[in-house]
Amino acid sequence: MAAAPVGAAAKLSCALLEALAARLTGSPERAEKAAETADELQREVPGQLLDKHPEVTALLLTHLGSTLLWAGRFEDARAALTTVADTPGGPSTVLPARSRWGTWQ
Repeated sequence: MAAAPVGAAAKLSCALLEALAARLTGSPERAEKAAETADELQREVPGQLLDKHPEVTALLLTHLGSTLLWAGRFEDARAALTTVADTPGGPSTVLPARSRWGTWQ
């Protein structure tokens, strides 16, 4: 039983990397697929592990929102990026929150 959450966490990490690849290649379809996969996998990962790493969700949504923004899908991008902005998490989510707007002020 213990292997399933570990496998799901590893697959969630892969979905995060897939979202980053989608952002770097400008593929909104690929980013959406990665976000959907991550959403499904988050149900299999223990809640306390997700709570310890809020940056995973923040980074995933930042990659998704940025990709959608560059594709001209402004409302969809706004929804993803607003979720990142509203994500509590302290220092671990500062980088994704700042990155979404491209500012370091």
